[in-house]
Amino acid sequence: MFRSIGSRVDKVKKNLAQADQAGNKLDRAFARFLAEYFPEGKGWGFKADILNNKVMIQTSNKTIANELILRIRELSAVLKEEKLNFDQIIIR
Repeated sequence: MFRSIGSRVDKVKKNLAQADQAGNKLDRAFARFLAEYFPEGKGWGFKADILNNKVMIQTSNKTIANELILRIRELSAVLKEEKLNFDQIIIR
């Protein structure tokens, strides 16, 4: 009984570590994308999260979100270069 609890705890710890690592890679990739395509966008207030193999990017401005949508191919290329594969990219 105690062995199964221990293995479950180890599995949860491993999954949390992988999720944290993917989050860090996403942050680096998104920062690189912003630096390349939107160098003036440092103070625009972006938030990128991973949720169920989907990237959710939230902005504070609808115009900024539309500009990101126009550059979605470049963003997906940057994510693929970082070996991050997601089912969807959602921009709000």
